Amino acid sequence: MERCAIHICLVSKQLLPNLLLCCDENRRPEKVILIVTAAMWDPGHWLADLICQQGCRVEIVETASYDVVILQQLLSDLLTQYSASTIAVNVTGGNKLMAMAAFLESWSRNLPTFYIDTASDTLWLLGERSQQFPLPDLLKVKLYLQAYGYSLVSCEGKSIPELVDDCDQWSSSIKALNCYASMANKSLSQLQRLLEKFEGNGLLSLSGDRLVFANESSRVYSNGGWLEQHVFGVVQQLKLDGRIRDVTLNGVIEDPRGVKNEIDVMFTARNRLFLIECKTKNMNLESSRVDDMVYKLESLKGLVGGLFGQAMVVSYLPVPSADRKRCRSYGIELVDGRKVKELRSQLCQWIDR
Repeated sequence: MERCAIHICLVSKQLLPNLLLCCDENRRPEKVILIVTAAMWDPGHWLADLICQQGCRVEIVETASYDVVILQQLLSDLLTQYSASTIAVNVTGGNKLMAMAAFLESWSRNLPTFYIDTASDTLWLLGERSQQFPLPDLLKVKLYLQAYGYSLVSCEGKSIPELVDDCDQWSSSIKALNCYASMANKSLSQLQRLLEKFEGNGLLSLSGDRLVFANESSRVYSNGGWLEQHVFGVVQQLKLDGRIRDVTLNGVIEDPRGVKNEIDVMFTARNRLFLIECKTKNMNLESSRVDDMVYKLESLKGLVGGLFGQAMVVSYLPVPSADRKRCRSYGIELVDGRKVKELRSQLCQWIDR
């Protein structure tokens, strides 16, 4: 679809279909007219702010929710103000009556009328011979979260790839290292080779039979943060390869009430949000914490990811069958044990599914 100077959009709780083209440099309009009902007044103003951030001007027009005649007259008045060559109508949002009224009015004037299918990342240009156009990857993590009312803070770090490449060798020692990193005051008897790798990266040192972490950040990193960094590194490479749009590490998301949640890795691809939680601890010993993690992901993937949000657990150690079933029942993807070595291919399959 060619660029049009003005888009008329119908506001609903799903903001992305009205936001996507404003993020597309090749189709971004100069102005967006948002038609909102009283019930959608707050989402409409939130959407207006996001659209303005993309460099578009915004006008908000309120209408009655279920009066088709009034809505058609409103649209007619708006459309007569502009040349047919400058305006297009997005019928994705609103309620069904609003969408039908908008379609009928724009159809009668032979205006470009389109529908955004977020399930297939497709723009449908409606007409006697409807056409479809693939949507490019447009949304970064921060903007995606903002579309659902969340804010984001994130940070980055480094990884030790040998731990993943040789996961069979290190899995039992990782359990012990997690214990020491959690307690940070116990004597050591084994783990020498594993500890040398962490010592070589400046994270800790051995003082007699005691383990000394360089600082609190190093202790956290040794207590499983290294796997988060590894997963982030794999996803970052997918970004460099053009497979995903954006990625963040250790993102703290905050809802309008001030409630915060931390997600180890988040990324956007195909205009949808993917959440990943990473675990190095023995899940056989932490069943309640596994439940909490799965419930957290299941909830957040809908709250911040919308209808097509996705979530994954990456566990360095094999996950018990009961937890596998729990992940499966909640629609949570799982990569564990030896499969972590194949994380890149697992992620690619997940994204393309």
